Amino acid sequence: MLPDIENLLKLQDTDKEIRRLQDEVAEFPKRVAVIEQKLAGTKAQLERAQAAVKADEAARRKYDTAIADLRGKISKYRDQSLDVKTNDQYKALLHEIQFAEKEIAANEDKILEMMVNADVRDKEVKAAQAELKAETAEIEKENEKGNERITGYTPIPNSRFGNAFRPLMNGPQYKQFLEQVAARFATQPNQAFWLRGLFWSIGSIDATSLCVIDELVHRGDKDSVRDALQLIGGAPPELALSRPHFAVHVIEESRRVDAQLGVSAESILLTNAQTGPFNRASGQPSPKYLSMKERSARLSELFPQGSSGTRLFTRLREVAVEMLNRERLDDEQMGFE
Repeated sequence: MLPDIENLLKLQDTDKEIRRLQDEVAEFPKRVAVIEQKLAGTKAQLERAQAAVKADEAARRKYDTAIADLRGKISKYRDQSLDVKTNDQYKALLHEIQFAEKEIAANEDKILEMMVNADVRDKEVKAAQAELKAETAEIEKENEKGNERITGYTPIPNSRFGNAFRPLMNGPQYKQFLEQVAARFATQPNQAFWLRGLFWSIGSIDATSLCVIDELVHRGDKDSVRDALQLIGGAPPELALSRPHFAVHVIEESRRVDAQLGVSAESILLTNAQTGPFNRASGQPSPKYLSMKERSARLSELFPQGSSGTRLFTRLREVAVEMLNRERLDDEQMGFE
């Protein structure tokens, strides 16, 4: 075959491969959009299931209170029956006691029904959580595939970083390295997940790392604030509890740029506080949530009433209380004391 014709055929094959890759890249956002739509539906399903659990817990408390009140009335009626003078008065009190006992039985039946449904609710929540985790992993996997196709290489997974970059913390260029990683969020948005892992492999919750994030927040544009919040989302656990004033500052500055960014900042900090290892013995409350409850209560008192700080740490305490109550209910159902 003549060299020119051979080169032409090679060029034709290369052109076909380029078009194939272009088509694949064009389809990538559509695949992700489908998964994200499914993810949004699963999140809504999880929220509904969690709301149903909360509603059941509130109803259970209402029935328990009603039963306690009715038993108090029965005790009072029985005491009064000792002092009645006529048979009619005694019958009237007896009728009230019987009516209260029927109300108690009705409330106990409702509680029993709720206990039977509690297993179903719990399964719904766990199923939705498992599905949400799987769909989130699927999106991350698709993003990694897309990054490989678009950029032409696969980044080193951040799980392999280990402590390889830790020595940079003691070096003179520590902040410069962090700033370079943070700057790439704007130029390489498709590598955000990988860059976030790299940032925290170099940095920690210290003044230098937080200063780099704060500089992004203070640029005053939405994209920079979003980059800062992405970094915070991958921070070591309990950033808000360890650096409460910084956390509140980020919420307020994000809200100043855009109200929705303020909401996102608070949500990211609440989620970050719940990350990290859990060590709980059966029948015992989680030390993590006990600590979160106590620390949040103390921190909320540091800020003025109605402020962003009070709101953040009040919500964090509510999360801890809710999780402790859920653990207690789980232990009761499993027969732990």
